[in-house]
Formats: sequence, C-alpha cells, structure tokens
Amino acid sequence: MTTNEENYSLFTLTTEKTDQGLLITSGNKKYLIFSKRSIKRQASIIENRIIELQKENKKLIWVAPFYLELYNLLSHSNFIWLSPTLNIDCDKLNGDGENQNVSILTKNKHITTLINSIRETDKFEILLHNTIAQLPMSKNILNGVNKIFRRSAIRIKTIKHFGKIWEYNFKRNLEQYPKHSFLERELNKHTKKPDIFLVAGPSLNKVDPNYFKNKTIWIADTCISYCKKNNITPQKIFCLDAGKGSYEHFIKNLDFIENCQLIVDQLVFPKILELPFQKISFYYSSNILCQQWHKKKIKIINETGNVLGLMKASFSYLFLDNQIPAIYGDDSMKHSHFVSHVNPSAYFNTAFNKQIRFFSCENYFFILSQKLYGLS
Repeated sequence: MTTNEENYSLFTLTTEKTDQGLLITSGNKKYLIFSKRSIKRQASIIENRIIELQKENKKLIWVAPFYLELYNLLSHSNFIWLSPTLNIDCDKLNGDGENQNVSILTKNKHITTLINSIRETDKFEILLHNTIAQLPMSKNILNGVNKIFRRSAIRIKTIKHFGKIWEYNFKRNLEQYPKHSFLERELNKHTKKPDIFLVAGPSLNKVDPNYFKNKTIWIADTCISYCKKNNITPQKIFCLDAGKGSYEHFIKNLDFIENCQLIVDQLVFPKILELPFQKISFYYSSNILCQQWHKKKIKIINETGNVLGLMKASFSYLFLDNQIPAIYGDDSMKHSHFVSHVNPSAYFNTAFNKQIRFFSCENYFFILSQKLYGLS
C-alpha cells in the first residue's frame, strides 16, 4: 500500500541568502539561521548527534531551512533534512529530493516518499533548529511532522490489518483481469464528462432529486439505493471495498447496475466482479501487490484513500482537468448518528452503523490511534 501525496502544511518559511548567511522571514521579522562563520560548528553538532543516535538504532530528522553551504559539509552523513521553506528547490541537486546519504525533504512528494518507506521497527529523533523552535510557528511545524508519523503509522497498521484480505482478493481477482479493461486505457476514448459527483451523505436530503435528472453523474457505491429510489442513472459507480459490504448493496440492485460502469481497484471483494455491470474497469492501484503485478507508473493517484478521492483522481486523469464537478452528499461523517443513504444489510449494520462510520481503513486506524495514544 502506498500513501499518496497530500498537503502537510510544513513548507511555510521564506528564506533569503545574504552576505551574512541564510535568513528566514517569520511575520514581519527576519532571523539569521545560518551564518557563514558558524556552519562548521553546526555541522559538527549535527554529525555528533547522528553518531549518538546510531548507537540507539535511531535516525535523525533535522528540521531546518536547507542551506547548500552546510549541506556540502554534511552530505556524507546519514540523516533526514526536513526544510520547512517555500522557496528552496533541491531537485536539481540530487534528483528527486534524495541522495545516497541525506534525504532532503522540500516538497510534499518527498514527505510522501518518506512515509511509504518507514518500517514498523524504524526509530527517529526529531530535532528543530534552535531559532525555529523559538518561533510562534514552531507548533504548526511540529504538528506537520507529527502528521507524517501518524500517516506512516496508519499505513503500517492498515497493511497489517488488511494484508491477508488484500492478498486473498488479489489472487482471486487475477483471473478476472483479462475479462475487464483498465481505466487508464480509456484516456483517449470518448467518455462523457460528468456534471456531478454523488456521495451518500445525509445532505442529499436537502436537494431535490429532480435536479440530478438528465445529468451525467458519477457515484460512490453507497449511493445506489438513493439513485434507484429516485430513478437516477449514474454513468459510473466507484467502489474500493475489500469486504462484502458493497457486494450486498449491489446484489440487491442487480437490475439497476446493468446500465452502469463499475470502477474498482484490484483488491476489491472478488464476487463483485461476477455481477452484471454493463462494464467493469480496474485502475492501476498503488498497493504493492498490484504494483508488482502491473509494473506501471501510477497515474490515477487517490490522495485521500476513499471513494471520493478515486472519483476526483479518475476525473483529473481522464479529462486532464482539475476543476472537479459539483459534489453532493460529501458529509457522511458529519451526521450525529452517522446516517447515510445506504440501504443497510446485516453485515453493514454490524461493520459500520453500530460503530463510527469511517471513510476508509486508514481513517479507522487514525481514529484508533487517537483513542489509544492521545494523538491529535
């Protein structure tokens, strides 16, 4: 499983090189972070700390603005340099933000790479530059760093929890791949642009269903009952359910789904692929099982890990357009009783409605970590 790129609100500081060294701007004030006279001492402090941490099998994450002159003194040390700055780009320096020794994080994509590489047994120490630690924004920076590790923990726990289900589904679904297409191959084929995305939130009650008539609509799988009840025919249905919850929705509405295209990843509950959809399309998932099979660059990047995220990513890829259509019902987490327009089954009641309804397994583990460890 790969965590996709998102905004960690870390890269906020502005830097300026002067004859003195490197300055940062915070509010209306400027602070000298590195002076040309002090960088050798700073390099020695960092290298000594790295050596101490190696004895404890820990790795250093140093939070400080990137400074090339200091980097040249540290480039043989093994640590992670997180630069919370807006106007520094190290891609030309070391390819894609990394080199053999120092991992330089200057963009959200570099953080995403770090998250996807962290293992359960890895240990880190976070060290803020002294000047940054004294700034009012240091709390926001630390919250951003904490978010990195929360995302990594979510990813690791999700893999452990769902790994066996994913592996079983993946092997079962292999035989289905030749029978169905892949969404990426539809890029140059005629696909009508959707006007609306529907998700099964309670706010749909506030909208006249007739508004959705004669429009091209993409829906989340949990919207089926609502659409059938109101005689709304979607063009595409999106599903990411590795369990049988969505299957139970589909099996009750076989006559409805015959006119729809289903979009799924390769880890979906296998019996879903046997249902009489007009067309079933996979997409090249970022899960490591799928990556090892298809060996293709991921083009449809589901940033949030939920069905709406897949709808947005598919739209952006197919139409080369980031202007997402109007979204209705995107509030299924906000209702006090977690009510949605899903037609509940016994399985769904047990798995969701008697607990908190989660957008995804990742969201589940995030909330679980809050309860167990007090993370916020």
